[in-house]
Amino acid sequence: MPEPIAPGRVLDLPMAGFGTVSFEGAEVSVPVAVDEISPNAMLHGDARLSSPETGAALVDRLVERVTRFTVHSAERAP
Repeated sequence: MPEPIAPGRVLDLPMAGFGTVSFEGAEVSVPVAVDEISPNAMLHGDARLSSPETGAALVDRLVERVTRFTVHSAERAP
């Protein structure tokens, strides 16, 4: 498991989150490639502190939420 590294910079601004940079105290969404954010795909975390069970639980929750959003979006699309 790779060690986390400091988040990269985009447009010479520090990364604030996934797809956002910090500009004058505000988070601004910007299009970025994952390797611009973090060459080892780790962002603001250390996966070595987790477990396979925690990862599975997080993926389950994410899949449930994305599924609900997809249904919500499909029901409202023109």
